[in-house]
Amino acid sequence: MDDEFRWPQKGDNPFLVTAIELNSSTWASLPWLASLKVDDSFLAAAFKEAGDKIVKELGRSEDFQHPDKFFMPIAYLYRHSLELKMKTIVRLGRSLELIESGQKLSRVLRSHNLYQLWNFVRAVVEVYSPDERQDGINLLNE
Repeated sequence: MDDEFRWPQKGDNPFLVTAIELNSSTWASLPWLASLKVDDSFLAAAFKEAGDKIVKELGRSEDFQHPDKFFMPIAYLYRHSLELKMKTIVRLGRSLELIESGQKLSRVLRSHNLYQLWNFVRAVVEVYSPDERQDGINLLNE
């Protein structure tokens, strides 16, 4: 039994699988991803879908005594989805030359600061649709 459960050692391969059960619900084969356009928008949708699935499961199951313990993981999935969508908008705005590239923009795209990202998203929206009502995008500045 001690051999079965031991501390990892240098040189161990954490991804080594001794047996693959193709019928397992957790089995995954990722080579198909190479044929898709896996970008921030794709990943944002995946994070949102994961959050939605957890919320749906919690809503239909009575096995959870304290479902509130899942709040932070669910909030993280939705927050990360939002961050990736915002980065997609900013990168699109940059490629359409609606906003200027620069060190500040590069730094914000490498960060996880939603407020700073929002400022760039807002700039893209304002330049892309200058005649649209700005009520919704002014909420963070009030």
